[in-house]
Amino acid sequence: MIGYGFSMFVRNLLMMAGAGGDAFRHQWKLALLVLLGVPATLVPILLLGPARAAAVAQQPGPGGRRSAYVDEAVHEIRTVQA
Repeated sequence: MIGYGFSMFVRNLLMMAGAGGDAFRHQWKLALLVLLGVPATLVPILLLGPARAAAVAQQPGPGGRRSAYVDEAVHEIRTVQA
């Protein structure tokens, strides 16, 4: 059985492909500029993501886990409000 996360991934991938196709159909120059910015966004995330996880894991005791939980909760609130 396919998990919920995988089905959301496929749904978001299809939505992104459709939005990209629509953007190229209307203004291909602007869509190309946006598409060029994607690697500039993804590379730092992929490079710095594991470092953040390792730093949180090295914090001693329950305080490290607690601060990681609070940090995640605060960032999710900002995402929902955006």
